[in-house]
Amino acid sequence: MKSKAKILMIFVSGLLVGALATFIILGKRSEWVYADCYTTSVMDKAFEATELRAHRQDESRKKD
Repeated sequence: MKSKAKILMIFVSGLLVGALATFIILGKRSEWVYADCYTTSVMDKAFEATELRAHRQDESRKKD
């Protein structure tokens, strides 16, 4: 009976360790995805600002 309990405890411990490792890995992955999305949005905003500035300069040249 004691050996069955010991085997059960080892099995349950393995499941818990596996679940913990999975949560850590998925947490790190979501951090990387968030950082990638943030970087992409910053680059998009910088591109839009550059385009707006270029159009504004073109319009001011046409007025002169």
